[in-house]
This record gives sequence, structure tokens and C-alpha cells, in this order.
Amino acid sequence: MVVYLNEHAFGHELGEALASNVRDAMAAGVSILILHEREAEHGALPFEHFYHITPEDLVRRGLYRQLATPWYHGQHARVSRAVAASAMGASRKMHRAVRERQASARLRPCAEDAKVAPAPQAEAALPEMVVQPISGLASLSATAAA
Repeated sequence: MVVYLNEHAFGHELGEALASNVRDAMAAGVSILILHEREAEHGALPFEHFYHITPEDLVRRGLYRQLATPWYHGQHARVSRAVAASAMGASRKMHRAVRERQASARLRPCAEDAKVAPAPQAEAALPEMVVQPISGLASLSATAAA
């Protein structure tokens, strides 16, 4: 299980649902990876803040016993993802195998004359896709084209 700590964790209106999910995971013996948001524009808070807002029973049961993984965006995103993947058991060997499968599955580009353009009336009816950031994550929503 991954617990993403930012301004919306625990102290927010969905905090009790998160705490309940964490309790269930701990009771089932599920490994928990704590990602600590480090960038202010994505809701970063000092780690000490989470000790104050996390339900006491979770702290006592060892939720924060293992070090949290710092979560960065931009130029440091690859490192954050690699550290998190490693904490979840991934290895360089696994990474190479996945990359090799991806490379062998790539299709060759189509010839220019094989491309099909949508009919003008169909193109006007297609929804416009908008990416909206939500708590440091992205959500895709369709809005009708004007």
C-alpha cells in the first residue's frame, strides 16, 4: 500500500477513510510505503506535522517506523520514482526486462498515405481533454467543445 503524505492526508475530510484503510492494511500484514510530498505547490508539509494529525493508534502501531520516501516532481521525479520502486521490490534487472519488452512491442510508424483523418463533423463532436492537478496528481476530465 502507498500512503501519500501531503496537506490532504489524515487531517483532511477524507482522513478517517485513509486511516481506516491503513488500519486494514496493517492488520492484514500489507507492506506500506510512505511517500512524503516535498514541493509546496503540491501540498508539502513538514514531516513533523503528520505526527500531530495521524491517528495515535497508527503511530503507536509503527506506521512511521520505516523512513518515508521523499516525493519530488520536475527534474527529481525520476529519482523519486526509482527510490519508491526500489522500496516496493523493483530492481534494475526487472527494469531492463520491462524496457526490452516495451522496445520489442513497439510498432513501426505507418506510412503517410495510410493515415486516416476524422470526418470534419466527427472532429467537432469530440470532447476536449483537460488535465487538472488534484493534490499533486493529475486527473483527466472531458469537457464539451464549445
